Parts: sequence; structure tokens; C-alpha cells
Amino acid sequence: MAEKDGAVVVHYKPRDPESYNKALELLRGLGMRDTCEGGWCLVHFTAKEPRRGEEGYVYITADGLRYIGWLALHGEGEAKTRAQWLKEMLLKEAEAKGVEVRRRLEEYFREGEQWGSVELPIEKEVEVEGRRVKVRVEEVEAWREKGEKKEHLVVRIRAKVVEGNSEVAVEKEARFFKSGGVIKGYIIIHASAEGGPDADYARTEAVLMALGVESWTREERQIHLTGGALDAFMRLEPVCAALGICRKLRNTHL
Repeated sequence: MAEKDGAVVVHYKPRDPESYNKALELLRGLGMRDTCEGGWCLVHFTAKEPRRGEEGYVYITADGLRYIGWLALHGEGEAKTRAQWLKEMLLKEAEAKGVEVRRRLEEYFREGEQWGSVELPIEKEVEVEGRRVKVRVEEVEAWREKGEKKEHLVVRIRAKVVEGNSEVAVEKEARFFKSGGVIKGYIIIHASAEGGPDADYARTEAVLMALGVESWTREERQIHLTGGALDAFMRLEPVCAALGICRKLRNTHL
């Protein structure tokens, strides 16, 4: 384990094929993936078997570390127990490498612990353009949608925004995609919305705030999002599940 460019690198160098296979059996038994298909595939680890004259390795990705954090807290049965054991082992190893390495590793685990942890409905009061409004997020759906060039992760949000005596129903789709390995997203703003596009911008921003999104950019007829928005949405179980992550592993024998 080491720190590189502010990130924690978790890797294991097996001495022989037997220890290599045991490491893979452990990780795969936790539901971790070293391969999958699609634009929204999350690989949890990569591996290379040691051969004569060549070193092997098992490398746990940042998404893999987040998954371990999620499973150690929200999993069930033996899978949860094994994830807790692996988490504690990695933390002890990180501590031996220094305070900063352990701190960054703990951040990965905490990020994973938040996956799927927020329950609906969400009710919050937020401030938009100097005005206090109440937001109630009632329903969230998420799915992957393949297009000709990109595979989108679509998050549909249904909410109500209340300002004074006025209550307006809001239904929006946040569409995320990857461009050069960078996560980007957008939400369409409608000129035909109640109160016009400016009101639609404000209500959409209020909903984003209620969901914990901290930054976005207003563009013409769109709100542009970054990977930070998706991180916030990952706290919602439908989004997490759409990426094949928030699923329980029961009676897993390793």
C-alpha cells in the first residue's frame, strides 16, 4: 500500500499461483468484479497471475475500496464479516504507512458507506436566489440507457417545491455520461415550465440542493453537472442499484 498523487494505491504481490488464487477467491466472494461490460462498468480490482520470471499483482481500485466500505456496513452474513475483516486489515496496513495514507483510505470507506443510505422522501428547506423554499423529493428512479455513441445513466427525480403558498411539482431527468473517462451530466430546462425558464432553473437548483449536490453550472436551457453530483446521487439506493452495487450478498461462503 502506498500514496500516489493524493490517492491510496492498494496492491498485493502474490508469491505464487496458489496465493494469487486465494486473493481472487476472497475478492470475488465479496461480489467484487475484475471485469464487466458497458460504459458504466465499475471494476473493483485488476489482477495478473505470477508466472515464471514475471511478478503478479492484485490491485484494488478506488471503487473497490468504496465497495468494501459499503459491504462492511450494509452487507449481510459472512460477506459482511469478511468485508469488515478486510477493511480492518487494510486500515492497519495503511496506519503503518503514515497518518495521511490511513486518512485517505478512511475517506474511500466512508464514501462507500454512504451509498444507498438516504431514504425517501427527503424534505429540506434551502435558499435559492435569496429566497427560502421547501423541497420534498418523493421518488427517484435510475437506469442505464444505451445510445448509438454513449451509454447514459439516467436519474429521474420527482419532487415538490413550495414557496409561500405556491406548490409546484417538478420532474427532472439527470443524464450522466463519460467523456474521456470524466463523468459529466446535464438536466434540461424547459421554457414551457410554470413561471418560465428562470423559475425552472431555480426549482431544479432547489431540488439539487436538497439531494446534497454542491456545484453545477447554468448553461443555455441546461444545468451541467459533474461527477460530484453523481457522488451525491449515489446515496440514493435506486442510483446505487442501477450501477449494480447496492445488492445484498447472503450466505456467501469463501
